[in-house]
Amino acid sequence: MEPIARVVKRVRMTLEMSATEFAAALGVCEYSVRKWESGIAKPSLKTLRRMRDIAPRQFKRRLTAAVRNYSYHRRP
Repeated sequence: MEPIARVVKRVRMTLEMSATEFAAALGVCEYSVRKWESGIAKPSLKTLRRMRDIAPRQFKRRLTAAVRNYSYHRRP
């Protein structure tokens, strides 16, 4: 399975959004997006679901898998 950090960044880049715009769409701060993309932290289950809702079709399966395999471990 592709690391969630890579999926987050690819979703954002495909949507052609800045980290600030992506964060606003998800209801989080830009710093959170930067931490997810660098692998320092993982998005919450609620945020993963929001991301799945706005993601392009090619990412929906990966994000659904991430939701199913969600771990409460905050570090990768």
